[in-house]
Amino acid sequence: MATAADAVNGGLIEEAFYKVIKLNRVREFSESWSFLAIISMFRSRAATDPRDKLYGILGLATGPFAALVEPDYTRSAEDVFTDATIALVRRTGKLDVFGHLGGERNLTGLPSFVPDWTSVGKEALHGFVGTHFFQTDAVDVYNACGANGEAELKLVALGVAAVKGIEFDVVVATGAAAGDGNMISLLENWRSVIGLSSDADSTYCNTKSTREDAFWHTLCGGLLVYAHGRDQFSRPLEHDRDLAKFKKWHAWLMANSSSAEQISFDLDISSISGAISCTTDGRRFFTTAKGFFGFGPQSTTKGDTVAVLCGGHLPYVLQRERQDTSLPGQHHSEIASRVLGDCYVNGIMYGEAFKLAGGTQVSVGDVLLK
Repeated sequence: MATAADAVNGGLIEEAFYKVIKLNRVREFSESWSFLAIISMFRSRAATDPRDKLYGILGLATGPFAALVEPDYTRSAEDVFTDATIALVRRTGKLDVFGHLGGERNLTGLPSFVPDWTSVGKEALHGFVGTHFFQTDAVDVYNACGANGEAELKLVALGVAAVKGIEFDVVVATGAAAGDGNMISLLENWRSVIGLSSDADSTYCNTKSTREDAFWHTLCGGLLVYAHGRDQFSRPLEHDRDLAKFKKWHAWLMANSSSAEQISFDLDISSISGAISCTTDGRRFFTTAKGFFGFGPQSTTKGDTVAVLCGGHLPYVLQRERQDTSLPGQHHSEIASRVLGDCYVNGIMYGEAFKLAGGTQVSVGDVLLK
C-alpha cells in the first residue's frame, strides 16, 4: 500500500524529471528561442535575491539577447528589470515583452510596462507547455502594427516611458472572464454583451463578415491550433474550411453537456478547442465603442483604451491615469497609462487600425506609459 511518504517522494522525482526536461529543451532550442521564452520557463523557480531571477539565466541568452544587461548588485530589482525590458525592446524592435505582464505584482515600485519576474506569472500558472506559453509563442502570426513595425521604448521621466502608436478605441462593455463558469454559460454571457441574438447578420465593423461570424473568429483568436508530435502550431482561420470545424466543436460541446448521444473528440474538434483555450484562458471578453469584439486581461474594465503600438504584434489594453512628467521643454501634466497587457481584437490584427480613417494612413504619436 502506498504511503504519504511514497506520494511525496514520487512528487519530488516527478519535479526533478520536469527540471531536466526543461533544461534539455533549453539546450535543444536555445539558438532559436528568445530570451523571453527562456526566462518564462524558469519564472516559477525561487531565488534568494530577486535580481537573480534575471541574472541567474543570462548565460542561457544567445544571439541578439547575449549580454542583455551587466549584473550589478548595487541596483534595485526594479531598476534591473526596467533596464532589461528596455534592452529587450531595443535589441528586437518588438514589444513582445508586454505579453509577459500577467500575474501578481510583488514589486510595488515597478512600472506597469515592466514584467515582475519575481511573481508567478500566467506562464507558470498554465505550466511550461501550457496555454500562455503557446499564446506568447504564437503572436508572430499577428501583425497589428502593420508597416509600423519598429518599437522604441524610451524613459522620459522616472517610471514613465514613451512608445509610438495610436490609441485606437475605448472599451464600452465587458463580459465574464474565462473560468467564471462553464463554456456554455460563458458563450451565453458573451453573446448577450454584444446583443448577438438580435443582431447577428449585420456587417461587422470594417469587414465583410457578419457579426455572428466575427464572434466565432474572435473566440478562436483568428487561429486554428493543431499538434504535430509534441509541438503545437497555428495558422490563420480559413472561413469556409474551418467553419465546419467550429460547428462540429459547438455540437460536441452541447451534446456533452446533455443526455444527447455523445460526439467523439476528434482532431477537428481539438483544433478549435485549442484555439479557444489559447484565446480565452486568463482573459475577459469585451466590446468597444466602434463595435469591435476582443479578449483582453481579466482586469479590463469599461473606459480602458485599446492601443496599437509600433512594434507590437498584438494590440494592448491601457488604463488611463494622470501623471506629472518633465519632458524636455515641457512642464505640464501629461496623460500616462498603465499597461494591463496584450489583447486580441478581431478586425485589427493585421495593421487595419492604421488605415480605417477614410483608407488613409493614420499618423502615430507618443503614447505615455507608467
